[in-house]
Amino acid sequence: MIVTREEMIDIEQNSTLNTRELINTVGEKLAEYIQSEIPKDKKLLIVAGKGNNGADALVLAALIKDIYNLRIYLISDNFSSPYAKEYYETLDKTLFINELKDEYDVIIDGIYGFSFHPPINEREREIFKKLNCMHAYKISIDINSGAMANDYKADEDAFKSDITLSLGAYKVFHMYQKIHHLFKEKRLIRLPLNLEHSTTYHEMNDEIFIDNYPFLKEDSYKGQNGKGLVIGGSYGMAGALMFNLIGVRSFGDSYTYVILDESIYPIIASSLINPVYHPCDNDTYERIIKDMIPKTRTILYGSGVNNLEYKEDILRILLSEFDGTLIIDAEGLRILKKYLDNLQNTRARIILTPHMGEFANLIDTDINTLRANRMELALDFVKKYHVTLILKDVITLLIKDDKHIFINNHGNEALSKAGSGDILSGMIMQANAMINDDFKASMMAVWLFNHLIEMITKDHSKTIYNHELYPVYADKFFREHGK
Repeated sequence: MIVTREEMIDIEQNSTLNTRELINTVGEKLAEYIQSEIPKDKKLLIVAGKGNNGADALVLAALIKDIYNLRIYLISDNFSSPYAKEYYETLDKTLFINELKDEYDVIIDGIYGFSFHPPINEREREIFKKLNCMHAYKISIDINSGAMANDYKADEDAFKSDITLSLGAYKVFHMYQKIHHLFKEKRLIRLPLNLEHSTTYHEMNDEIFIDNYPFLKEDSYKGQNGKGLVIGGSYGMAGALMFNLIGVRSFGDSYTYVILDESIYPIIASSLINPVYHPCDNDTYERIIKDMIPKTRTILYGSGVNNLEYKEDILRILLSEFDGTLIIDAEGLRILKKYLDNLQNTRARIILTPHMGEFANLIDTDINTLRANRMELALDFVKKYHVTLILKDVITLLIKDDKHIFINNHGNEALSKAGSGDILSGMIMQANAMINDDFKASMMAVWLFNHLIEMITKDHSKTIYNHELYPVYADKFFREHGK
């Protein structure tokens, strides 16, 4: 489960445990973890803050003080939490130190909780700098101190850990590790809380994916799982359409139509025989597209259409006449910039799949501003134009509205290879053809795409691997799950 700070507060307030009981339970769970993972001959330092995160750390200290060679460093004795003050007063004061030295095997960060807002004050900044320079194995309790729970933003001197122990549920912060790099590993510390709670951020994993995939039954027939249409490619850009269709195949090709320029038809059709092809030219594209629109509920447009003379006309036709799910990718996004106002009037459900550079261009901003404010800018765009946005980066954001957000932190640097985005778009198209829920379908496609590259790069180089492996490893994935 992934929760915001506000959702976690609500979960805690609706718990059967009061605050003192919850802090005691956290301390006990942390003590269990420390004893199971850290050898007893190690020298430990707990750095405790003045709030409830500090209270958690002080309860932990009380429970392990007779097991480890333990010292405690207080950020401040001007406690903001009465529980932190109460637990402090019960501890032997000889455990506390006033000077930080690089002589500990393990440092446990219990300084700030999930209510922190940057910046760190200047007195404490020096403490954080010292801690980050120490050579110990470092553990953070819940949120790395100096970071925000609901974001990837953090103070430049935020505490950097080897592992962060999330309490009760993962916070949004934990999903952004590839951006903030504040921890190497995360682990969930389960607490007796009621997690039957509606959340903004949605999850996907093997089990959820398989439970939601529309597997065919014995009496199924072709086209039962929906029919999708891909419009893409152009002379010199046939590869982009090929990658689209590899993506379609990787999610589970059921029945796919393809509209393509006749100049690349022999290349594509001789390589991939599953789709039903409709070649066109300058004189026939409009008739063919209008004839095909009623036959499908999902259309992907834009990959590799760069050299089509009639590419703008295609987008105008789709925006004005299609009432299904329209996925716009690559060159289609660059064309769309001229027609953004048309999004207010289209009957189609729009899914946009830009990478960071394409989205920065679409909203007329620079890439650094976008990287610093990606969630705010993405949400503003989604609300204004009523679209679903899949913003591709090292962390991919899928946003339908402010209650339907998916942060994908799977995948690896192998995806920086040209053609990867075209494969993803094909998978998104096929998922939406098969699943009549654009957010769920897109979330499943994004997750599977990234999961498959992790599978592929266990057996193949991240530098030199074939995109054609995607269907092969998709088959392996389904067979591993008995499907």
